[in-house]
Amino acid sequence: MTANFEELSDFYAKSYEFILNNIDIIIALNNIEERNSYNICKNGKSYDDISQIKSKIKRLELLDKNEIYSKNTTFFKKIEFVIQYSTTIIV
Repeated sequence: MTANFEELSDFYAKSYEFILNNIDIIIALNNIEERNSYNICKNGKSYDDISQIKSKIKRLELLDKNEIYSKNTTFFKKIEFVIQYSTTIIV
C-alpha cells in the first residue's frame, strides 16, 4: 500500500484537528488519571477555567507532555510543523 504526500498530510491534519476538537476530553482524562478529579489541573487552574479559554491551541499548550493522555499530542504537533514546512518548500 502506498500513500502520497497529500494523503499523508491530510491524514495528519485531520488527526491534529481531531485532537484539538477533543482537547477538553484529553485534559479531563489527564486530571482524572493524575489527580483523581477531572476538575483539578496540573497548573493549579480548574477544568472549568481552562475550558473557558477560547483558543484550542492555547489549551493544547497547557497539556503536560508527560501525562499519559498527552503523550501522542506532542507527536502531532511535530508532524503539523513538518507538514507546514514541507508545503512551504514544495510551493
